[in-house]
Amino acid sequence: MRKLLKDILLWSAIILGLVVIQSLITVTSFKLNLTILPVFYLGFKKGDLSGFSAGIGTGLIEDILSGYIIGPSILSKGLIGLFASLLNEKFFVWTYIMGILSVFFITILDELIIYLSLSIFSHQPAVVTNFIMASAIKGLINSPFGGIIRKDEG
Repeated sequence: MRKLLKDILLWSAIILGLVVIQSLITVTSFKLNLTILPVFYLGFKKGDLSGFSAGIGTGLIEDILSGYIIGPSILSKGLIGLFASLLNEKFFVWTYIMGILSVFFITILDELIIYLSLSIFSHQPAVVTNFIMASAIKGLINSPFGGIIRKDEG
């Protein structure tokens, strides 16, 4: 029980720190999407429940800070946590390049879910060309972290 509480507090602190960092740092006028990294890691390493829970919690924090009570970030981050656990189960060979590509495409998928949710239910958040460029930049920034993640052998 104590280990679980320590893990929850550790990952909460990491996620809150990344929320602060991504709100302060911009790259070519685009906000970073660093909070996808712990969600992906927890989903990949700890399983679907941990990934989904971290995704819902992270999405809730992002939505509250952006002015929504329940918004697109809860949906996107929760789905990313579930999808990351599926990646661990379905791929037998996990390489450095596979990790980089996975984080790149998961970042783009996260951005796409948020963009489509806002476009359908609220308003179009940006022009499509700006969205594609911003998603690619965010994916390129996040992708090197995918090389760090290793699949457990066992």
